[in-house]
Amino acid sequence: MEHLRYRNTTADEAIRLEDAVVHPFREGHCHSKKYFELLRLRRRLPVSSKRQEFLDLYHQHQVIVVSAETGSGKTTQIPQFILFDEFTAANRIIVCTQPRRLAATSVAKRVAAEMDVTLGDMVGYLVRFEMLCHEGTRLSYMTDGMLLQLVKDDIYFNKFYRIELKVIIMSATADVDKFLRYFGQGAHFAVAGRAYPVDIRHLQQPTPHCTSLALHTAKHIHETSPEGDILVFLTTARDIDDACLQLREATSDLQVLPLYSRLSKSEQDRIFERSTRRRCILSTNIAEASLTIDSVVYVIGLQVIAPAPISRASARQRTGRAGRTRPGVCYRLYTKDDFNEVMLPSTPPEFVLKDLSDSILQIKAMGINDVTGFDFIDKPDPEVLFRALEDLYCMKYLNYDSTITTSGTMAARLPVHPVWYNAFVKAHELECSDEMLTIAAIQTQTQQDGATRADVDLDEWCFDAFLNRRALEDITLIRTLLYKSFYHLFGAKPKRSLFESPDYETNIRKSLAWAFSHNLAFRDMESGKDHYKVLHFDWLGGIHPDSSLVGIDHPWVIYDEFAYTNIQYLTTDAENVQQARWATKETDGEVQGIMLQARQSFDEACRRPNKAAAYVYDYEGDVSITSDT
Repeated sequence: MEHLRYRNTTADEAIRLEDAVVHPFREGHCHSKKYFELLRLRRRLPVSSKRQEFLDLYHQHQVIVVSAETGSGKTTQIPQFILFDEFTAANRIIVCTQPRRLAATSVAKRVAAEMDVTLGDMVGYLVRFEMLCHEGTRLSYMTDGMLLQLVKDDIYFNKFYRIELKVIIMSATADVDKFLRYFGQGAHFAVAGRAYPVDIRHLQQPTPHCTSLALHTAKHIHETSPEGDILVFLTTARDIDDACLQLREATSDLQVLPLYSRLSKSEQDRIFERSTRRRCILSTNIAEASLTIDSVVYVIGLQVIAPAPISRASARQRTGRAGRTRPGVCYRLYTKDDFNEVMLPSTPPEFVLKDLSDSILQIKAMGINDVTGFDFIDKPDPEVLFRALEDLYCMKYLNYDSTITTSGTMAARLPVHPVWYNAFVKAHELECSDEMLTIAAIQTQTQQDGATRADVDLDEWCFDAFLNRRALEDITLIRTLLYKSFYHLFGAKPKRSLFESPDYETNIRKSLAWAFSHNLAFRDMESGKDHYKVLHFDWLGGIHPDSSLVGIDHPWVIYDEFAYTNIQYLTTDAENVQQARWATKETDGEVQGIMLQARQSFDEACRRPNKAAAYVYDYEGDVSITSDT
């Protein structure tokens, strides 16, 4: 390692160390046989042949945008290129972010195997509730959210000006010019091709029976095509569970595995295990990016991922899941005309579509007050931004001049959506804050993916009770974090009400009504049963048919989201298992009083002179769109 020079290492110098029998990072050890097998595969990757070209750009520029097809090796190889170049600098760490924790953990395992090191030592990962790294880790894979938390919490990381910091943006589908314009400097590193070719096949005519056709195609591949595992993209976890049952009944020797976010870690890891039988993996878009299953040769993709069509960029990402270790085939169950003419070029970033109240509050808590003039890479729609500012004002997290309040600063410290701070305040006053912590923790688990199968007692109990062990474990961990945050913010332990108390349920509903006053809706008698008007915007929507509240004439409801589909629904985002969570009863006059007070407060705010002056948004041009990187 003495031949390596800080930010001046050549590709030849690094390759000589990789090719050597003696391990460069583990003194007194030699490379294993498995290491050299993986090394041969790594050298076949398109990015490996351009290692010196990348290093030349890395030495000269602070920002590099890497565009490379899926399967080119960018996620696993480029961080290793940088590691050799930065190795002689003490206390330097390379962080590679991933969109999901499964991607972060699986890529970290792969890179540790390629480097022939113990996972958690030189190479590690950091995801929510799970850390396998230490202070000496030099290459860490983590989710975007964990990196953001690291930047917020660490005094050294959150300095605004870091000349020595380098930023590498890698994607198969990114708008290169957009990122280069945003940073005002930098270089573009392009890698063409993938390790193995993929034969892409489209339908001649569109079909409305996509899921059935996908299963029929998988069965046909299994019965007629050469060896190789099958990856099928479906829309929801419920679709996957149903499809697994159908495919198992239709085939005898095909191993069918589900893959979605709410499966337990052990269930998700099964897709990486070797098998003597052909496997068919049925997955949501969790397998779309940064997830490599070496045995997959055949990919089957639908046009939709509920509730909208996928983009051309997503289609290319899915195609790239095949052909990792041998030539592959991708069956696109839509026509070529649909691909070229109907699908968007890329998927709009989630940031420009979702509720921004949490993100804006976090920005203001970091001392950046002018969010309307903030230099976002992708500008959110002005209406979405304005609505988030209004919500924060209703929550009393912003002053009239749009500066953050003391309550807003406290709310921004919670590990859940900041709206829950108000619920905790009111619940603590009504002595039901312990129950409110549990409700908040449960609410974070919005994806009701169904139970998972396993063979230990607790897993069997969860399965029999239609519960998800992974979700329950996450809820327990989140509640523990909330308990600590509560004690830190309030200086006291949460209070618990007596279950036998006649005010037990009323106090909980009262606290929720107080906190979620910005998401209130009242029954519209003229529009019929289960139709409600949203308090703040006079929108009309129905209770989602999957909700347990359907058919119950509550005068007021609190909802999580207002969803636009063919019919407007009050929903909570739960992967097609949607419902309005809480409702009041007509006998709870005090709770209704809180709601009426909230409505009057909002009406007063709307009448306040020059209210909009604090929220001027200079918006020019269309919203730029890009896919996840």
